Amino acid sequence: MICFPLDNTRYEAKEMGAYLCTRTRGVFSADDNLAVSPGTEGLSVVVSPGIAWFKWSEYWGTAAVQEKSLTLKLDAADGALDRLDVVVGRLDKVGNLADISIRKGAFSSAPAITDPVRDESADEIYLSSVRVRAGAVSITAEDITDMRLNEEYCGLMRDGVTGIPTAQLQEQVQELIDHLNEEIKGIEQGSEVMLKA
Repeated sequence: MICFPLDNTRYEAKEMGAYLCTRTRGVFSADDNLAVSPGTEGLSVVVSPGIAWFKWSEYWGTAAVQEKSLTLKLDAADGALDRLDVVVGRLDKVGNLADISIRKGAFSSAPAITDPVRDESADEIYLSSVRVRAGAVSITAEDITDMRLNEEYCGLMRDGVTGIPTAQLQEQVQELIDHLNEEIKGIEQGSEVMLKA
């Protein structure tokens, strides 16, 4: 049985991995933690510093830290079609390292992204998608879609035993927004009736 930590005991990575295994894959927070923003030169984006967690296996979790801002360049745009690229956090289990890179999408009139790789060779999270518009020479904030709260592609790291999934929180907030919108519509309609009277 693996135990971590025990006094006066030498450990390997798998023991620390066992300590981290109950945490879900994702980023530490959705503030500035591995946030993606437009770069200042040409077709590029900037990824802010932050922490991510990956799943090496069922009993092995891995933490990865990006200590400095990272600028990533995107390939040239097409003259007629758009493309959806993805900013990917990736644990390479074969190469025994983690990195952040751009996964280039296909040019299309309706561009789409592929699913993250999560198998014996790699574990991935998607930080954002980036729309490279036809003829574009730079990236704007409107071209970037934050994917960090989307649990299908990333999500917030949490203790898998006690954490609340962000999808549940998003659903509750959306229900509250919908309820408030209905209340506002009712008030507006009531005001119209009173003004007409």
